[in-house]
Amino acid sequence: MTSLIQSRIKKEDKEKFAAILNRLGLDISSGMHIFVKAVISHKGIPFPLELYQDDEEAEDAWLTEIVKERIKNPSNVVYSSAEVQKMLEALPDEP
Repeated sequence: MTSLIQSRIKKEDKEKFAAILNRLGLDISSGMHIFVKAVISHKGIPFPLELYQDDEEAEDAWLTEIVKERIKNPSNVVYSSAEVQKMLEALPDEP
């Protein structure tokens, strides 16, 4: 048994989506079916969902919160340059 899913999207987005799928030999229905199966298989969205901060104020607010937390809960931990490098490498890349 099948079920109908309807969604409203911008006309230009639909056209771009259809054109890409067409180049892959697929129609919109097949593309959506593949997406649904991928979500089910991954038990989530099959690609990372990320927020990118372009707003300097948001970044400043984030840093301010870290500083406030450190002031409230000071740490006497000393990090080696290798540990700092490892922490920096763990940070997400900016887009």
